[in-house]
Amino acid sequence: MQGLVCFRLTGAMRPGRRMSPAALFIPLSGPFKAMSRFFKVFSACLVLGLSIGGGSCSTPIVSDHADLIVVNASILTMADDQSRVEALAVRDGRVMAVGSSAEIEKWVGPKTERVDAKGRFLMPGFIDSHGHFRGLGQMKRLVDLVGASSYEEVVRRVGEAAKNTPKGTWLKGRGWDQNLWAEKTFPRHQLLSQQTPDHPVLLTRVDGHALLANAVAMKIAGVTRETPNPSGGEIIRDARGNATGVFVDLAERLIHRAMPAATTKEVRRDLLSAQQEAFRHGVTSFHDCGASYQTIEQMRQLYKSADLKIRLFVMYGGSGTIAIDFDRLGEPSVGEYDHHLTLRTIKLGVDGSLGSRGAALLEDYADRPGHRGLTLLSKERLLELSREALKRGWQVAVHAIGDRGNHMVLNAWDELFAEQPEGKNARFRMEHVQMLDGKDIPRLAPMGLIASMQTCHGTSDLAWAKDRIGVERVEEGAYAWQKIIATGAVFCNGTDTPVEPVSPFNNLDAAILRDFGEGKAKSGYHAEQRLTRWQALNSYTTAGAYASFEEKIKGRLLPGMLADFVILNQDLMTCPEIAIKATKVLRTVVAGETVYRALAKPIR
Repeated sequence: MQGLVCFRLTGAMRPGRRMSPAALFIPLSGPFKAMSRFFKVFSACLVLGLSIGGGSCSTPIVSDHADLIVVNASILTMADDQSRVEALAVRDGRVMAVGSSAEIEKWVGPKTERVDAKGRFLMPGFIDSHGHFRGLGQMKRLVDLVGASSYEEVVRRVGEAAKNTPKGTWLKGRGWDQNLWAEKTFPRHQLLSQQTPDHPVLLTRVDGHALLANAVAMKIAGVTRETPNPSGGEIIRDARGNATGVFVDLAERLIHRAMPAATTKEVRRDLLSAQQEAFRHGVTSFHDCGASYQTIEQMRQLYKSADLKIRLFVMYGGSGTIAIDFDRLGEPSVGEYDHHLTLRTIKLGVDGSLGSRGAALLEDYADRPGHRGLTLLSKERLLELSREALKRGWQVAVHAIGDRGNHMVLNAWDELFAEQPEGKNARFRMEHVQMLDGKDIPRLAPMGLIASMQTCHGTSDLAWAKDRIGVERVEEGAYAWQKIIATGAVFCNGTDTPVEPVSPFNNLDAAILRDFGEGKAKSGYHAEQRLTRWQALNSYTTAGAYASFEEKIKGRLLPGMLADFVILNQDLMTCPEIAIKATKVLRTVVAGETVYRALAKPIR
């Protein structure tokens, strides 16, 4: 006679997590077989620490296993006490334990991946707190103009690309910087137009706040001598009033609108290319400062297919955005796809950049008398948008570089928080904060504002900043990192990629050495504003997590935190300062999964 015996198994398969009740049905063909199967199941329950019936074992005999352990490492957890451990265990994408190698080895099971770091340095994954994610990916399919030492070199590179591009197809490039040329003036299109008579050409300046178009592109865009400067933009003209081909800030849109829209395939390719580059440099989280609806939707599709693994904190909008459709945006979205995608911030812009002389200044540019830059957004409109965002639960991030631009932002938010004091807890962000009036520096912390800065801009700009804005203004509040930190304001760090390389090590080098690349500070460089190593690493981990409201799950390697980390070839806290820039990433891990490995033979 056959029958069924049901044993109900409940228990804690993992510490802190209950196993869903399950029924085990055992077919019986006789009493002895039934008894034998009973004891087999009973023994299995004891080994797994489960319970038979509704009770539970007081002490599991065997602990659960980790998915991954790393042992024999020098792990900087980024805890406030700057403590180190030598091993960690990961389960379900989170850190489950940290401690000695012997302690962590206890979590090894038959399916546990075990990594022997061989004494190497391990720390939380880098959080790039300001960059342009799709722009980073686009660089691989643009004409690379970074580092071109002359306008002639720019034209040569574009001409080479034109030979392999069908006639009539747009040629796009990025990275030119007239400050690197012997004649540090904006280029004129004629030489470029002569070289590319069959292609419309758009070449974006390194900072993204100016572009150079050739004659074909301007004709397609309908730009003539009579085309007026748009509000918040400038068409650079020659003595006769003709367009030279350079369009600054919102004037760039005159050319952009003439270009064909990117295809879905191109957007996805850019996003995946950006992810690859970020992982290669140890960046596990990225604050995307200005994305379109189209790009955000493609991000979601790539997360659904598990092709995107990087954690993105995305801001809707961009520099100079005036129209924000809050109804279309809907409610902020936090932690989609297991904390991989968050959309809770709008990005606005009030001015341009120093390199393009578009940053809004309180006094004239030292090298262009009578010019004080551009304002892309009025204080009234900024206040209106910020008020609406606060009401709907959105964080606001504002691009502001010049002292007048930053002063306007501070005044607008001071007025807003006087109306709604709870706004001081909204963690509004000031992006760049490159130049402040000395009296404005102490205003950030009392308003709970975040200074989202890019230390790499310091070394990129300061070679010519004194010529642009004068020595006194540089000394007062330009790239004033320690002055801002001293007030108690949160200081997070980013690269502004593709304006600068996405490498955290370039940024850390700039923060800690604050030099021009020779390993020593130059006269007048204000070495007192350099960051300590701990401050620099904090700006790239815990501060970045705070700026995105994720400090409880990210930025530290402690039990319960997301298992995002990097293994490097040298210790950033003890290696020679001059060597920081040459640091190599050996392994990048997101949610316990290795997403990048530098060595042909894995670290085992």
